[in-house]
Amino acid sequence: MLTTAQKKHLLKRALANPLFLGAVARWLRRQARSAGDAYVPEALGWGAGELRDAAARRRPVVWCNVTVPSELIYGLGGIPVMPEMVAGFAAAWRGSPGLLAAADACGFSADLCSFHRCAVGLGLEGWLPRPDAVVACNLFCDGAKKFLRYLSHRQHVPFFLIDVPYRDGPEAIQHTASSLQEVAQGLEEATRGRLSLRHLPHALELSNQARSYYLQAADLRRSRPAPWRGSEALSYAAVFFMAFGSAGGVRIYRSLAEALQHRTSHGQAAVPQERHRLLWLHFRPFYARELTDFLEVERGGVIAAEEMSYLWWDELDPGDPFTSLARKLTSHFLWGPTADCIWPRNTGWTG
Repeated sequence: MLTTAQKKHLLKRALANPLFLGAVARWLRRQARSAGDAYVPEALGWGAGELRDAAARRRPVVWCNVTVPSELIYGLGGIPVMPEMVAGFAAAWRGSPGLLAAADACGFSADLCSFHRCAVGLGLEGWLPRPDAVVACNLFCDGAKKFLRYLSHRQHVPFFLIDVPYRDGPEAIQHTASSLQEVAQGLEEATRGRLSLRHLPHALELSNQARSYYLQAADLRRSRPAPWRGSEALSYAAVFFMAFGSAGGVRIYRSLAEALQHRTSHGQAAVPQERHRLLWLHFRPFYARELTDFLEVERGGVIAAEEMSYLWWDELDPGDPFTSLARKLTSHFLWGPTADCIWPRNTGWTG
């Protein structure tokens, strides 16, 4: 019988073994070709493949927070790793207590964001692929840039900050575009050309393709009964933040749109006896799955839309990538003074 410490050691070795991760990715992609809901093995296979490439050092690894546009990292030829998202998985797998304790031991107060403290623990305990650089964006979160700056110091790698002003408008877009360009050039220099801007237009094209499929899936979720449980959609937050700009993101959202189209055309209900349609704000509590089961299964209150799944940005312009990504950042519906709040037009919101 293996001890908890031995199990952790074996899991950590498996997650750092490119041969193991490659075999898992290939098996999952074979499953995707034959599965009815192909988006599930497609998403898992994409994640395993990214981990394989990171473990094998095939492409530079960039740690970043969820507001860093993943198109930028893919567009430079890198692999974005978002410790905040991995922290959610760790909580779902009941692994967060030890990670929080590791952060506490380094002086991170229990009053701070548990996502960030858990992410610090992941970095300190060696659960994440070793980074070549760390990038943070200040969009609606000050804590992220602080914990990522700390981790960059502990990992002895350069740190870069994307600065987004607290207002929308031409000056804010210009400032953010300049900041994005400076970070991109800094990453090129820090990695001695291993990260390069030559991939950026293609990454924006892939993002637009994924966006189109995502909007199809969002529109299908308006159907009654709902074809997709919101509790499952909330679990795909990592895909939403990390996959745009990659070929994997296109495959995942194409498969999702196809699956939801099949369900709606056959009248398949995600929640038996749907009685209520709910809007979920922020992320799900990864450590307490019983809550969403209670709402959706026992009470028939399907989560029809999630705040963090809302696709708010327009198509990106591959010919002007930095300005286009700046518009994406500055137009975020959670950003800016409350006096300026105007609910954005409907591009991806389900109801």
